[in-house]
Amino acid sequence: KRRLGRPRGRPVHREPLIWAARSPDIADPARPLPLIAFPPPSITRAAAIDALDRAGRAWRIVCTSGSLSGLKAAADAGLGVMVQPRSMRPHGLVELEGGPGLPALEEVEFIIEDVSVRRPPDSPEARAARILTEALVVGGIWRSP
Repeated sequence: KRRLGRPRGRPVHREPLIWAARSPDIADPARPLPLIAFPPPSITRAAAIDALDRAGRAWRIVCTSGSLSGLKAAADAGLGVMVQPRSMRPHGLVELEGGPGLPALEEVEFIIEDVSVRRPPDSPEARAARILTEALVVGGIWRSP
């Protein structure tokens, strides 16, 4: 996946990022927002921090994990709020729909890397990537942005 406007890869799907938590109560606008995030560099971490900074909303990192299961465990325990693409919201967490002090988040694009940059266009890897891309887009699994 990538942030919008980045040059890398061919986009095959676009969707919004969402705030997700065990309960909406965790996002008390009177307190810094407790963030659960991947370590940098992370698209979702950067998008959350950028949105909060633009909105002037105080925040603090309460948990960092390199795995989605680690982030989900922290959110399940009620430690804070995480950001994920809407279709990837972990089961058991609720979407916090722009509640008090929660700014709108950007969209992200899911991409297929152009392997022909590293491989000849007629290589098996490049052909497989083209076939997969067309199957995803033409087959309707993902909509092309």
